[in-house]
Amino acid sequence: MSVRTLPSPDIRAAGRAAADAPAVSDTREELTYRQLDERASRLAAVIRRETGGPGAGSGCTCARNAVVVAILAY
Repeated sequence: MSVRTLPSPDIRAAGRAAADAPAVSDTREELTYRQLDERASRLAAVIRRETGGPGAGSGCTCARNAVVVAILAY
């Protein structure tokens, strides 16, 4: 998976500035900043719901191409 350097430490701000630009890709899929933000937000909502909210311990096992989404969700 290749990860491009963001122009800002705030990923959402970078995503809004270039929502349709490629953010991450692997051999099977490429995600734009918008898609990356949407997936990370959905995963974060599941993690909050299933673990009892912010600050609760949790773990995540995922395929290599989903690692960036999982990291952003945490």
